[in-house]
Amino acid sequence: MWKVENLVRNSKGAQKDGVIEVFATYTMIDGDYSASYPMVATFTPNKNKEGFVPYSSLTSEIVTGWMDEYCNVDDIKASLTAEINEQKGKTEGLPW
Repeated sequence: MWKVENLVRNSKGAQKDGVIEVFATYTMIDGDYSASYPMVATFTPNKNKEGFVPYSSLTSEIVTGWMDEYCNVDDIKASLTAEINEQKGKTEGLPW
């Protein structure tokens, strides 16, 4: 699941309030194990394009939807699943 950490938007010009960068992390949790994939997605906003959403109208659901479209979530999930499986094969601690 995505957690949006931050947004960068244009502060002036014709595309004012258009989001140009999304900082987000995709995290998977399996019991006591977890793995995360941080990502920065870049966008070129266009107020004239159908579907443009002004900054003030954005929701977490809208932005996480952008992230799903921006990258290959199946590849991210496969990588994180492999990382969790590797964690499960290891034990930490000291013998004393």
